[in-house]
Amino acid sequence: MNNGLNHWFERLGYDAFPQALHYSSEAINRTHPYSAELNALMDPHGQVRALAVFEIDGVPGVCFVADDGDKESYANLQAKVWNQGLISLVLVLGEEELRALPTVPGVLGYETLSADAACPSSTYSAWGIQSSQLIERHPDWFQPDKRVDRALLKNLQLGVLALEDLNYAIEDAQYLMAQILFVSYLEHRGIIGDEYRSARKVRSFHELVRSRDHKGLAYLFTVLKQDFNGDFLEPRSDSTVAWHLLSEGAFAILDDFLSHTDLQTKQQSFWGYDFNYIPVELLSGLYESFLGEDKSSFGAYYTPRHLANLAVEEAFRGLDDITQQVVCDGACGSGILLTTAFRRMLGAAEAKAGAALPLKARSELLVGHIFGGDVNKSACQVTVFSLYLSLLENLIPKDIISLTDEAHVRLPNLLGKNIFYGSAGDFFGDGYLGEYSHSTPKPTILISNPPWKRSPEVEVESFEKWIARSSHYNITQNQIAIAYAYRASEVLAAQARICLLMPAGAFLKASNAAFVETWLNEVNLLRLINFSDLRNLLFPAAKHPCVLAVAETQNIWLEAGRQTTRTFDYFVPKADLSLAYGRLTIHASDRHKLAVSHAQLDPGVLRNLYWGSKFEMAQLAILRMRGIIGNLSRGKEARFVARKGFHLTDNNRPKLSAERFRSSLFIHAKKFPSKGPYLPSGLLEKFPAEYLTVGDYGSDELYEGARVIFPDGLTTSRRIRACFANRKFNFSNSLGCIRDRQNDDNLMRFLAAYLSSDLATYFVLLTAPTAVLERTQIKVSEVEELPFYLPEDHPDPERAQAIVAEIAAILKKGEDGNLDDFMSVEESTSLIVERLLAEYFDISGTLSQVIREVNDIVIQAVQPTTLKWFPTALQRMPVKSVLEDYAQTLTLELRRYRDQLQGNGDFETSVRYWHAGAADGLGIVTIRVTDSNHNNISSNVVAEAVDVILERLRELDLLQGITQGGLALASDVLVQSANEIIFAKPLIHRLWLTSAALDDAVRILASAQSKTKAAS
Repeated sequence: MNNGLNHWFERLGYDAFPQALHYSSEAINRTHPYSAELNALMDPHGQVRALAVFEIDGVPGVCFVADDGDKESYANLQAKVWNQGLISLVLVLGEEELRALPTVPGVLGYETLSADAACPSSTYSAWGIQSSQLIERHPDWFQPDKRVDRALLKNLQLGVLALEDLNYAIEDAQYLMAQILFVSYLEHRGIIGDEYRSARKVRSFHELVRSRDHKGLAYLFTVLKQDFNGDFLEPRSDSTVAWHLLSEGAFAILDDFLSHTDLQTKQQSFWGYDFNYIPVELLSGLYESFLGEDKSSFGAYYTPRHLANLAVEEAFRGLDDITQQVVCDGACGSGILLTTAFRRMLGAAEAKAGAALPLKARSELLVGHIFGGDVNKSACQVTVFSLYLSLLENLIPKDIISLTDEAHVRLPNLLGKNIFYGSAGDFFGDGYLGEYSHSTPKPTILISNPPWKRSPEVEVESFEKWIARSSHYNITQNQIAIAYAYRASEVLAAQARICLLMPAGAFLKASNAAFVETWLNEVNLLRLINFSDLRNLLFPAAKHPCVLAVAETQNIWLEAGRQTTRTFDYFVPKADLSLAYGRLTIHASDRHKLAVSHAQLDPGVLRNLYWGSKFEMAQLAILRMRGIIGNLSRGKEARFVARKGFHLTDNNRPKLSAERFRSSLFIHAKKFPSKGPYLPSGLLEKFPAEYLTVGDYGSDELYEGARVIFPDGLTTSRRIRACFANRKFNFSNSLGCIRDRQNDDNLMRFLAAYLSSDLATYFVLLTAPTAVLERTQIKVSEVEELPFYLPEDHPDPERAQAIVAEIAAILKKGEDGNLDDFMSVEESTSLIVERLLAEYFDISGTLSQVIREVNDIVIQAVQPTTLKWFPTALQRMPVKSVLEDYAQTLTLELRRYRDQLQGNGDFETSVRYWHAGAADGLGIVTIRVTDSNHNNISSNVVAEAVDVILERLRELDLLQGITQGGLALASDVLVQSANEIIFAKPLIHRLWLTSAALDDAVRILASAQSKTKAAS
């Protein structure tokens, strides 16, 4: 590389991360997940010719290029980098200044930074890009909707729709667009080059389309089919998309697409997609476009590239030789998981050989080790297409004429031999894969993102037939993904690995408890990663969040004594800026080791740990043992009635006349107040005249008497909108109701205040999957699970009755119009109610602080919808007062454990910054035990030793954790001396909340006890 520019890496702090900084003069490890992309960027004969690339937690993020003085070339450079879909920032380095360029189409200009102003804390430093500084300074530089894959997929989908408008069948339109992509890729990569065109006497693809050369195109695909032997090049002479029959309108659409014209605006795209740079896995995302309108019925979604990398990494984790594995995806869709797995296996094979493999060896690896299926033929064709591109990637020579002449091979036929469709590709069918062909080996790894949908009631599908034959399985609501998990063990070889992207509800919803219990008995669960908080950023179109479940077939662990002691890792990563760079970071507080039996007995633990700590779980369990709302609402003799209003429509029943409701008042769910806990009388109106019929009448006792009404939808801060009412009126099933059959107005006012409170909002975050995982809604059944008990069941009934009366009196004033905004944070009234509720439910001061933090900081950051939300208060660096509060809580908690264990001595806790402002800045916590039995080593000596350790870890690029396939495990560092425990963790606000201090106290205690045991 240009040594005269080396000073930039030091000035900007990039050289402090040698493991993440790749220089063009150094070879890239072939097993690196992005080795092909890194080599393409830094190829000295390529078009980017990067000097270096800096990766952020394993994903290439910054590209360094030498300034050639030609500013006109910047746009061309940006376009090429944009096409690869990885790099977020291009730094053009000159002797005295650099230019920072975005990689977002339409964002013009650049920023300059002089060498004198460059420092490790500047915006374009290693710290600046990994913190919020860069995205805060340039929010328009981070626009996921303008990524190359989104632009390409949008235009593909528009092309398919435009062809449909010309009366082409959707399958034909999809096939035609896919052929265009395939040939464009081959041409851009030089696989179809001048030598091939000269030998076969054909012109370039776009020239043929532009000139409407029917015969030339038909001939091109005929010779391509002969030379490639590829499934995706079939001329399809019997189809309406046969090239010799293509209409003028279709030609115009294809010409626009190849000319990089936006098919919606008819404007030339800012940057045209160039398949010379677009990676293979990205093209696998075509499935989203190819399914078109069928996407929802098939329940499939495009698997993001970094999530595919993570899934493959988990599938291969710990295996000695991944090239010997047989990988299968029974719901392959676009093939992104199979393509990612094959590329990883190919890299491992080439690393073992010490050289690039020829086409024949690559083909043998593919044919012998990669299998998949899908009921959708178009999807399977895209899978084959993606695998062919991986097979041909970076081969020398590039031109197919020279390549096949030297190797004497052609592309292998995969469709129907490795990749199956229709009944043979039906995961639940009798003829699936190995059962379809005796020559197909049993898979040793199953990696899939199966469909999540429920079966339509009128449709009988193969998976339902399979369920009927497997009656011992309990599959709630006929969810395919759950049936898929059960079926997996039947198609796998002995001692196989299962890696599934599943709907989070399969593990977190109470209705699926039977699945958790049964499946964890059939497999050995190794790891469960809950991506609920990243739902909107991973799958923007999905209504439900996902988890990644990694398991092994049963006979691996079915040994005497192992079944009772099995544990698994449970990870709950939170949304942060890492998603802007295509990576996923998991901090120590997001990682839990759980006993399988614990999850089987109480699947609620998986919900509670989504945002809660183990301390909070314990407190919640104590409260729920005292009682829940459901204890008062379930059963024939129950005091409460908890149900919804009448259904407007019910397809399973005949329509009923709505006349019985005409004389009653009515409340619209859409007009329900935005906050509780009292219901303004002005919202009641006459029953809507347009409602002539209803689906059912609901329960009459819900429409009068003392009760609490609440809608499905929560506020933006996930607060229940609960209101007390005692007037007669009816409502639809968009509103839920808890009615007290004893008509105790004060108790119902108390319940309304409770459900509208910070306390209930906190409980909802921990317990209600619908409210925090999916659609910001609350179900009646989830409200019934919240802690609650009557005053007479309270340890101090007299005081409890007084609290109920006091809160009821406050609400009565609001109902009379004396309080304009009862639940306003500014009003002291709401604070009084919160304190009274805390006293009623015996909420400790520590837990009260946790609840305040949840309502003030955490709730606003749950499941962000776009990167524009960042950075929230949870992601910012904590100020000194936050660290001090953390230290105080930690000290008090350690003293509490000391007293419980009948220990002696005391604790002094302090916190300091270490490299604050740097990318790997840490907060260092020192807990000093003041006990005469310990040798009091100087604190300064220990602190200096810790700093030396941290500096060494920094040099090895280990402070930010171990990176594995786009997943960064950011571990804390803990050092224990004779009378001190010192640990360090990242300077991210959420890691320094009160709940974090409570969990850290448990970890410190466990560390101290383990050292004591080891010493004895």
